[in-house]
Amino acid sequence: NHASFVQGPVVLYKMDFEKKMLLSISENVSAWGYDAREIISAPESYLQLVYSEDRPRLQEYMQKVQLNTPNLIQYRVLTKAGELRWVLDYSRVLRDERDGGTYVYGYNIDISDQKNLEAQLLEAKEKAESANIAKGHFLANMSHELRTPLNGINGFLQVLMQMRASDEQREIFDLMYSSGKNLMKIINDILDFSKIEAGKMELIPSEFNPKYLIEDMVKQFSMQNRKHNLEIRSNIGNSLPDVLKGDQLRLQQILQNLMQNAMKFTDNGHIEIGAELYTISDKDIRILFRVADTGMGIEPVK
Repeated sequence: NHASFVQGPVVLYKMDFEKKMLLSISENVSAWGYDAREIISAPESYLQLVYSEDRPRLQEYMQKVQLNTPNLIQYRVLTKAGELRWVLDYSRVLRDERDGGTYVYGYNIDISDQKNLEAQLLEAKEKAESANIAKGHFLANMSHELRTPLNGINGFLQVLMQMRASDEQREIFDLMYSSGKNLMKIINDILDFSKIEAGKMELIPSEFNPKYLIEDMVKQFSMQNRKHNLEIRSNIGNSLPDVLKGDQLRLQQILQNLMQNAMKFTDNGHIEIGAELYTISDKDIRILFRVADTGMGIEPVK
């Protein structure tokens, strides 16, 4: 019934629209430490409850409300104990045909808990943004720290490649230099913070021979292999084209990750990297790349 409702968490009120005078307020305003009768009898009535910083905004808002239109605003009230509480104020301005007066009928809901949660979320967001900015500064600084020694390594490798060496040593130098250049490209992409954040990491297509890419990878991992019972091999389809156009670096990154995982979990047998023609049309060619191994594998889902 009405008596139970006005004692709940919703504070009901009625105000004279023209005089901005509070005519009635429900007794559950006592939750803020006030007595309904003392509020109604006081000068400025309800406005005395509104926090001083929010009063100008509320008064300006009340000047703009229209007849029969729902009105919604949030502001702070000051309890008798001096505590600030956020309220959601919903009201309508209605004309009473009996006396010709215009009145504001409304209710207030305490949303302090919601506002506190919003403040906590905002604080967490600001901390996350600060951490993101710090990450950007870190990557920018690390850019020089990583590139400088890598350039030095590649420079010494170029010197070694010009010196007298056996065919096997020269092949090792070539692979090391090629790996160094690929690592520099990867570092440049990773440290290009603006592209990563904007989601604009673009593919860079170029022409390359997939057979050479796979064979170089087999040589690279064969030299890294320290497991005597493990063979690194390739399986390239006869129909594979000699020249493809695509992002060689991205493809190489993917295959290297797969090969590294295979090396980690395979002790005996073989690791095979293969490629074969999947589909071909007038516009594009699709190649199926795969890395297979004789490692422990993943248990099938039962």
